[in-house]
Amino acid sequence: MTNEKNQLIEQLSRIDNNLEKLQKNSNRISDNMGLIWLILVGYIIYIEFFK
Repeated sequence: MTNEKNQLIEQLSRIDNNLEKLQKNSNRISDNMGLIWLILVGYIIYIEFFK
């Protein structure tokens, strides 16, 4: 019984660690998408108003 509890706790700990990694990667992807949109909008404004 104790061994099963320890295995369950280890699995929950691994799941928690994986969820934290997933959240960090998701935030990084979101930041990159924001940067891409900012570059595109800046380029469009440059083309429309300064050329």
